[in-house]
Amino acid sequence: MEEKIIDSISIVTFISNKEKFNMEIFKFYNDIRKFCGFAEFIIFSDVALFDSEKIYGDNIYEKVCPNMTKYKRILLSLSIVRSDKILFLDNDISPDNKNLYNFLKAYRNESDLYFGKIGVNNPQNLIEKLIKIDKNISHKFTRPILWKFKIGISVPGQIFMINKNRFVKDLNHRDTVFDDLFIGICAKENKYIVQRSTLMLGYEKASNNISILLRQRIRWAKGYYQTLLFHSKIKVFPLIIIHGIAYHFTIIIIDILLSFLVIKFPLISILIWLLFCLCISNFKFKELPFSALYMIIFFMVHFIWFIALLGNIIKGIKENIRKNE
Repeated sequence: MEEKIIDSISIVTFISNKEKFNMEIFKFYNDIRKFCGFAEFIIFSDVALFDSEKIYGDNIYEKVCPNMTKYKRILLSLSIVRSDKILFLDNDISPDNKNLYNFLKAYRNESDLYFGKIGVNNPQNLIEKLIKIDKNISHKFTRPILWKFKIGISVPGQIFMINKNRFVKDLNHRDTVFDDLFIGICAKENKYIVQRSTLMLGYEKASNNISILLRQRIRWAKGYYQTLLFHSKIKVFPLIIIHGIAYHFTIIIIDILLSFLVIKFPLISILIWLLFCLCISNFKFKELPFSALYMIIFFMVHFIWFIALLGNIIKGIKENIRKNE
């Protein structure tokens, strides 16, 4: 008889537009369910997939929800899944099945929110390599440090696990593109028990050109503005500000400080810059040129995010003025 690693689990994935169904996730479900007392697999999609993708098996369901955001699908899943524990996996993630198995095995029953780390899958061109470094900074440095000091509010939205019974009554029902931030804010505001794993749970495909990357960051700026707006009266609002500074201003601040420092202490500033570049590339010397380019190019990427955020704030102020006239 197989060792049971968890009493019950609902695995939920999301497919948008004409995305092809990720059979790796389907394989993970079939591999893991024999280690669970109860397991089910729910697929949220824009179009019916069961017949075209030949998805068959026990406790597998499809929910066709065209033009619905991922966050709305998460909210809907809370009312239809049969397990108290829900593991969310994005369809475009390449899961590490061995690490996911160990991730579930290490789950503590008292945990309300549980997450690990996400990497970038085989970066090829320059932009993909820079995004790999950006992902490395957020998953190995920024997020762990913020949660370590009890000021973290974000989770890796590609793969995470929740206790349905806690979130179903507290999760914000306003729609958003920042589902990962809304979930983290809910956990922090309501003092949920958060369990973190050091395991790399999966790998995502990075944006492969600069225009896609910039459009993504502009969309993030709008999502961050909505997050500020919707949570302006809650206790953890200062943590939302800290989140924005940590994720989007750290590189800008470091670059500006080193630019001033190089005037009086050129050797020291160059050494600090090189050490930082080595650190964000996991001390892999062959990736040092990409880390150096990251410090230059992502200075502009984060600056564009900031300009887009200012644009959303100004637009919001103007709309409020018109409403009050």
